[in-house]
Amino acid sequence: MTSFDEGTAVTRTGEDTFGAVLSKDWWVFAGANGGYLASVLLRALTARVDDPARMARSLTVHYLRPPAEGSAVVRTRLVRQGRSLATLTATLLQDDAEVALATAAFSAARPSMEFHDAVMPAVPGPAEAAPTSWPADMQPPIMKRFEYRPVTKETAFTGEERAEVGTWLRLREPRPLDPVLLATLADAAAPAVFPKATGPVAATTIDLTVHFRTPAADDPGDGWCLTMFRSTVGADGFVEEDGEVWSESGRLIAQSRQLALVVPFA
Repeated sequence: MTSFDEGTAVTRTGEDTFGAVLSKDWWVFAGANGGYLASVLLRALTARVDDPARMARSLTVHYLRPPAEGSAVVRTRLVRQGRSLATLTATLLQDDAEVALATAAFSAARPSMEFHDAVMPAVPGPAEAAPTSWPADMQPPIMKRFEYRPVTKETAFTGEERAEVGTWLRLREPRPLDPVLLATLADAAAPAVFPKATGPVAATTIDLTVHFRTPAADDPGDGWCLTMFRSTVGADGFVEEDGEVWSESGRLIAQSRQLALVVPFA
């Protein structure tokens, strides 16, 4: 079992409830990483569905308050289960206080149109890209769990023209690229707004949606994913971020969008 599986593990305590232990190994400087919490919620939701034929297709999480390290409860609800599509909700709680709310859709594959017009960005591969230059003392705990090889300018807070962050990344303990891991990968890079900011800022996720696309568990690569994140509008203290996660073989395996609160770093 990898440290990622240990950090996102849930234990069933009832038909709809699960216990979890949140680990600061997956924190950022400002608190728990939103993608990490999404993975914990999705693991509980996947166990509640308990049907390998129904893959997670969509997950949306709203973050209500910062969690603490330690024990938590995930309370799930099966809202509707049809012949192929199941819709569920989940609540992450600590000391009976709601920390995050999630909605998810699971479905078996269905016969329909098949096309893939998305084209992976033309960037150096992971073997050609240089490792991150962030000093170890500037890396939040979650960064120490991944290998990063950036393909865009990674200097933060320098007033770059574009709010864009692209990097190859993989767990230091590679494992299959299932939806539970993809939920973290969709939020594992530095926020796209960092290079555009002219001074240190913190970006706190308000909501995160991840769409899980072509299955990647059988990808022939060795765990590397190309993640590309872009922001286009900052207004009233909030910024959106659109993301793509590509397999090493060039398949788009997840898409994401989040809204974040951006404030000067205290």
